[in-house]
Amino acid sequence: PPQQLGVAAMVAAPIMLGGAQWAKRGVFFDFDSTMTTPIKLPRFHRHAIADSPEIFSAMTPQEILANFGGRQRLQRLGRLLQALTEAGCELFIVSIGFRDSCILPHLHATGLAQYFHTENVYGQDSRELQDRGFVKGRLIADIMADPKRGWAPQDALFVDDSVRHVESAAENCEVIRVQGNGLSVLELDAIEAVARGHRSAEGWRLHPDEAVAALKQRPSVQGAWYVIPS
Repeated sequence: PPQQLGVAAMVAAPIMLGGAQWAKRGVFFDFDSTMTTPIKLPRFHRHAIADSPEIFSAMTPQEILANFGGRQRLQRLGRLLQALTEAGCELFIVSIGFRDSCILPHLHATGLAQYFHTENVYGQDSRELQDRGFVKGRLIADIMADPKRGWAPQDALFVDDSVRHVESAAENCEVIRVQGNGLSVLELDAIEAVARGHRSAEGWRLHPDEAVAALKQRPSVQGAWYVIPS
C-alpha cells in the first residue's frame, strides 16, 4: 500500500497552478528509465526493469522506492503528476514492460496509480500496443485521434529515454527525450513548465534533439527536444 513508502504524505502539498494557461491536454510517459531509475539487484544479477515479472514481484518496498530514485525524487514525481491531473491533463504510460505484472503493481505500491486511469497504462501485454507492432508512436497517434479527444500535435507531450521511441512519435506530438537513468529534477521541472505552455525557465532550456533528427535524416525535427541547463 502507499503508506509503506510514505507517498501519501509526500505528495499532499499541491503545486499551485495559479492562472496559468496549460498548453498540453495529454502527457504520455515511458516507464523504465523515465519514471523509474532502475537499480541493480545483486541477488538477481540484473537491473530492475518492467520486463521481468519475477523480479518486480519479489522486490521489497525499500527496493521499489529506490527504483523510483528515492523519497525526494518520488515526491517530486508525484507532485508533478498531481499538478498535471489538477490542471485537467490526461496522463498515460506507454511502455514495453509488462503492464499487469510489473507496472501497475509498482504504481500502486508507490501511490502513483491514482494519477493514471488503468485503461491509460499500456505495456507489452496490452493488445493495443501489440496490434501496432509495439511502435509507441502509432499507439499515441491513435489515442490522440480518438473522436473523444481529437488532439492536435501541440496538445500532447511524450517523454521517453529511447531515441527510437521518441522518433516514432515526433510527427504526432511534442517529445522530450530523457538524458540519464530516469527523469532528473531539471527534466521534471521542464515537463511541468512545457505542460503550462512555457518554453524555458531559470535553470534549464529545451535543446533540439539531434539524435531524432539523425534518425529521420533531417537537419532538425520541430518539437523534438531534450533538456539542458541554462
